[in-house]
Amino acid sequence: MKRARPLVPAAPKPKPKPSKPKPSSARPDALLTVPANGLAATPASSILDEADSPEKPAAFFAWMIAPLSVDEFFASVYETRPAHLKRPAGYNASWFSTAELHRLLRECSLRWTEEVDVTSYRDGARSTLNGDGVADAAEVRRAYADGCSVRLSWPQRHSDGLWAMLAQLEEFFGCGAGCNVYATPAGMQGFAPHWDDIDAFVLQLEGEKHWRLYAARDPSERLPRHSSPDFAQDDLGEPIAQVTLRPGELLYLPRGCIHQAVSGTSDSLHATVSTCRQHSWRDLVELALHGALEEAAAEQLALRRSLPRDFLSFMGVQHAGGGGDDGEADNGGDSGRQRAAFERQLTALVADVVRRLPADAACDQMGRRLMHDRLPPALAPADAPRHLRRPERLTLDCRIRLLSRHAARLAVEEGVAVLYYHTANSRVYHAADDAAHLDFALEAAPALERVLTAYPKWVAVRRLPADDDEQRLDIARALVEARAVLVRRPKPAAGS
Repeated sequence: MKRARPLVPAAPKPKPKPSKPKPSSARPDALLTVPANGLAATPASSILDEADSPEKPAAFFAWMIAPLSVDEFFASVYETRPAHLKRPAGYNASWFSTAELHRLLRECSLRWTEEVDVTSYRDGARSTLNGDGVADAAEVRRAYADGCSVRLSWPQRHSDGLWAMLAQLEEFFGCGAGCNVYATPAGMQGFAPHWDDIDAFVLQLEGEKHWRLYAARDPSERLPRHSSPDFAQDDLGEPIAQVTLRPGELLYLPRGCIHQAVSGTSDSLHATVSTCRQHSWRDLVELALHGALEEAAAEQLALRRSLPRDFLSFMGVQHAGGGGDDGEADNGGDSGRQRAAFERQLTALVADVVRRLPADAACDQMGRRLMHDRLPPALAPADAPRHLRRPERLTLDCRIRLLSRHAARLAVEEGVAVLYYHTANSRVYHAADDAAHLDFALEAAPALERVLTAYPKWVAVRRLPADDDEQRLDIARALVEARAVLVRRPKPAAGS
């Protein structure tokens, strides 16, 4: 089946007084550059190896975007402007390496296009030179020697470190996270200018890469839902910023930030970590409107009636403005009255739908989507002893706790309590067709709510709100089988 203590940081060493980050110009989308200010290259494992706690995801994100503070990031950078975070060379060293890329190509039967691409960008045109089937490591190396970039998609399938990173970001942002790794020969560019449909955190691992960033061409292209096609250089104008990214540093690019990059005088390796893909208010409103329409149609006969037999004879663009011989609009007479009555009825029906917006149900659908999108939990060493694998060993004297704040979601669907969870997911994205779930009778909902809302507190199995001990054990053991909870077993009696 499917996926504690508070962080106690060491006493901080005195640091130089930080200088205030400054944008490179007065533009609201200007690049923000943050100096290192004596930041030490503390390994991420100091946080990732800790037991789960409510503070852990935020503590990890604070490490990831240091020396920028989390408050400053969300107040003035997030979804607004790019940011260049300067840091010591070893800050990103543990995540991935060229040696690891070569090992995966040799040992993991990576498939062309799904997991590996070789690309080049020359004379204003991008070329993708993939083969078929499994990518041969020697063939990839030859393409790289000829000046092609190598993109490794889904490296978290094979890299435990990247898996652990993304698992924490998913907890922090409440949405799926992803990663690609890019290796580019010295002086080369692999991709045409474009924008992405994700918020990108670019971690420079080896070598240097020079980035050129461009303003949105139109306000409608800010925070886009989909990635752009490749742009020609003439489409772009002058860059609003240029950044040379060095090992240890990070570049944040909000969705829709047009960019292109070329490696420096030595080979470059970077990882692009992504969040917030199709995770906007627009996506929630779409779900809410669909739910409201279904509810309204079930209750309102007017929504189920057939459209007027002749509505196409007076509605549509061809009837909106054109009429008389003089070319002026002619919506008077019977046609104009028909149009006005039709629009009033449509407006009234839409208003009735909107007033029914099911906010909680729509959010539950977003939660279900999250459970499907997420990686399985990357269990910290400190939590492993409490991740019980054999449900039958659970007793009434045990205490249970949700594995992490967003490990599972409870919904009620067609009179059934449905618990969605990501704890049994594969590292392969959407390996299953739908989110993993357990169906319970509605009588089990109070016990499930108790476990989910008690986080991070432990709940005694014996005290779960249920009809009897047998039901309490059934519910708790189902959660153990789903690998959604940690278990604290009673201490053996003295002398036993």
